[in-house]
Amino acid sequence: MKVLFLISFFLISSAHARLEKLDITDLFLNYANQYGEGHFKKLNIGIKSQTPTYPIEISKLPDSFLIDTPFISLEWLEPLDFLHNAQEIHAEALHLNLGKTNHSAAGESLSIKTERGSRFKLEKFTLSCSGQSELNDVLERMKEDCFQNAQLKTKKIDLPFGFDSFLKQLTENASSIDTSNVLLKINQQKFNLSMSVRYVISSTLRANGKIELQDEDKTLAIRLDSAKFGFIPVTAIIFSELRRNESANLKIDPPWIKVRL
Repeated sequence: MKVLFLISFFLISSAHARLEKLDITDLFLNYANQYGEGHFKKLNIGIKSQTPTYPIEISKLPDSFLIDTPFISLEWLEPLDFLHNAQEIHAEALHLNLGKTNHSAAGESLSIKTERGSRFKLEKFTLSCSGQSELNDVLERMKEDCFQNAQLKTKKIDLPFGFDSFLKQLTENASSIDTSNVLLKINQQKFNLSMSVRYVISSTLRANGKIELQDEDKTLAIRLDSAKFGFIPVTAIIFSELRRNESANLKIDPPWIKVRL
């Protein structure tokens, strides 16, 4: 039966192999060294899975991913470079529903180590995006739509920008700082960010500016226009601390922060 699905899949339009839609529930995945395995409860890419839980294996090919499950094997053509070139991807209880104009994601944890070693991690998060992108591939469409209209809520976020460094500077070099309740809103590439920072007492770090992809989507560029810790302006402190962490992957040119993905 799996072979029949495989043959049928490649006889139909190749656009399916570029994932025109994606609906996946409870994905647990560990991917490293160009190979990953895990399991999920539901997968819908035009063919729905039926049983409670399925194993999944993912292998990197030169221009694609080979995805293998007990009921179907497929080659995902031309995935996002950010994912295709990632060194590691780890997901816990990840839910994705990506469609024509509305997209959502939620999970207990999602961690990505990029090609150049930068690491992004979200814990207990929800993401919703909407837009009018006409791109065929669902992840390309989601990427374009999310830079136009998105809302991200997460209990905790780790980013490769030296955030711990400048937070310790703000709180007199405290050894233990708790950041939580992160809210990021994007509208037409303009962002507003807020997060709770707790050390002895709680305060809120707020920032706004512009966010975009540059260099053929290989660079995440953030223009930081303003940042405040409570009522205290901290934009200059942030840039000063980020400069301490400059590297080949992180360039600081106020008001821009540029991260190679």
